[in-house]
Amino acid sequence: MVQMDQLTDFIKNHDEDFVNLLINSLIIEEKSIAKILEGEGKLINLFVKELNNKNNVATQDILNVNRSITDSLRTILEKEKLMNEKLIKLMRIHEDHKVNLSMRSKKKT
Repeated sequence: MVQMDQLTDFIKNHDEDFVNLLINSLIIEEKSIAKILEGEGKLINLFVKELNNKNNVATQDILNVNRSITDSLRTILEKEKLMNEKLIKLMRIHEDHKVNLSMRSKKKT
């Protein structure tokens, strides 16, 4: 996997389109997470409907669904934290890139 420091060096030598590409990749990840959350919501709805249709539901079944949803949400939360860190780093890289471009243009004049 490419490290952010390597990306910083790469971006310094390339245009702003690369930063936009990385931001778009984060957007795609966010949309994927939204789909996962939507699926988890559907799972909960199906389970609740199943509960309404049955008089006798095993406590273990309820615990299993709860554990599954909790595990998914924990994983998503960890992913969101990592993506937030990536976004913060990308914003810093973008600002550094703008400063470097500004300094280059001032040197030329």
